[in-house]
Amino acid sequence: MSKVLPLELATLYDLRRDEILERLADFASVSQDQWFYELCFCLLTPQSSALHANTVIEKLKHLNFQRDGQDVLHILR
Repeated sequence: MSKVLPLELATLYDLRRDEILERLADFASVSQDQWFYELCFCLLTPQSSALHANTVIEKLKHLNFQRDGQDVLHILR
């Protein structure tokens, strides 16, 4: 079954198609070992700025949080 976008969304998609495809390519280029941190970044950004979330992610990577796990509440604050 073929799905058709409503005209308004199709128009917006046509206007931003190249940007959307570039962004999808960015995501596709992330290696699997970084997926966990990408997910963490996505979870952090609604509560804070992307800049702050990135700072937290870099600290988590430095601590090797994915492998070692630990209490990181002090970093999240």
